[in-house]
Amino acid sequence: MMQQLKEDLKQMKFALLAIFIYVCFMQVIFETVCPMKAFFGIDCPACGLTHAGICVLLGKWEEACMWNPTIFLWMWCIFWFVLDRYCYHWKVKIFPFLFIIVGLFTFMWYGVKLFL
Repeated sequence: MMQQLKEDLKQMKFALLAIFIYVCFMQVIFETVCPMKAFFGIDCPACGLTHAGICVLLGKWEEACMWNPTIFLWMWCIFWFVLDRYCYHWKVKIFPFLFIIVGLFTFMWYGVKLFL
């Protein structure tokens, strides 16, 4: 399990570095990491997911739901993906479809939030 994680981090080192540089740049220049918020001044479909994720990890379920209720679907997908990738190595190729479906639910929530 640890060997696989080390290999993944080694393969993604440039992508992780680019993400780190992007986050630092956006935070310093625009005081937000969201490009939609920085350039258009509106919330993006994933707005609140980070706050909601932190709330879930702290056990604040209601507060997480107020930030973005799709966090529960995202965390469920990530949990099963991590189990597959690093623990059990199931040969199921359903994860891309799960992430697409959860992404669609996130966009649907965004639409509901915009019109309410």
